Amino acid sequence: MYDTIIINAPQAQTITISTAKAVDSVGVTPDPVTQATQEPVPTPTTQPLPEEIIKKRLKEQWEPKKKDNVFLSNIYIAADMANSRNKATRLRNCARWLEFAIAEGQPAKLVKTSSCHVRLCPVCQWRRSLATFRTLARIYSSQTITRHKHLFLTLTQRNIPAEELGAELNRISAAWSRLTRRKALSCVKGYTKTVEITRNPKTGEYHPHIHAILSVAQSYGRKEYITRREWQELWADVMRLDYLPEVHIKAIKKVTGKTVAEVAKYSVKPADYLSKSPELAVQIITELDSVLDGKRFVSLGGIIAEENKRINNGKNPEDLEELIDADGDWIEWEKVVYEYNFGSGVYQRLSI
Repeated sequence: MYDTIIINAPQAQTITISTAKAVDSVGVTPDPVTQATQEPVPTPTTQPLPEEIIKKRLKEQWEPKKKDNVFLSNIYIAADMANSRNKATRLRNCARWLEFAIAEGQPAKLVKTSSCHVRLCPVCQWRRSLATFRTLARIYSSQTITRHKHLFLTLTQRNIPAEELGAELNRISAAWSRLTRRKALSCVKGYTKTVEITRNPKTGEYHPHIHAILSVAQSYGRKEYITRREWQELWADVMRLDYLPEVHIKAIKKVTGKTVAEVAKYSVKPADYLSKSPELAVQIITELDSVLDGKRFVSLGGIIAEENKRINNGKNPEDLEELIDADGDWIEWEKVVYEYNFGSGVYQRLSI
């Protein structure tokens, strides 16, 4: 555990349900540049100070997500589920304090914060997605992996009602395990597999599905090849379906940040459960919380898992600890701490 800040949460009775709106992004206005009066010279570029960059990041990234986090805390209070008040308290304390290390000419580094680890927390989901992206970007840029071809695979099945979501996630997990053991997939040398869950706002049904990056030999397409129809039949078989499901498969010319971002995105989009209607939000959170609690939605296999072990000690890509800079080169830097103000909805610098 790396949560180094211990705090006493506000009393739950003081929490009221109110919708949260994200603040608009704004740019940092550069400092004016002094112009020479004698003869024209190139205009120097003034770099923003570290604290200016921090304030910009807080306004554009942290504050909107923290507001959503507070709204979700209120929803957990209203839902009155088992352990919901404990989670509401953890949510409010999540990212309440942020400590940065700063030095002239160096990028500011986040060195301490607190995380609630509630699966649906908008702050933790965002940071989990960043951690996954960072880890996968390192893996797929390594020489061991770049010498392979890559495919982007999406496996789906029909939507299911909320009460069947937990069982369906278990079915998908077991089906993927069976799929990776099929002889037809001997050409697949490694993979990154993620599960995404979307919700149909009209029907209230859920659509869990798989996104995967498959690493195959350079000979794929000449010596071995799996057609889309074959993928459909394989997925229908391992999922025990009586119909051909929708499947998408395409070659990736080069694994880019955009490709990695597709599998590193949120397992459940906050927009699907942070409804403007508190009553609907309570319903959705009640449907999702126990089903998703404690689950991992990113898994690695084959050469991808081996490379993750080599460069990342085998840690799960979703590990939030990966986002805390622990290298130690910042130890002597100046430290600045910001605390979230629940009244104004902004982070304010503390005097320490």
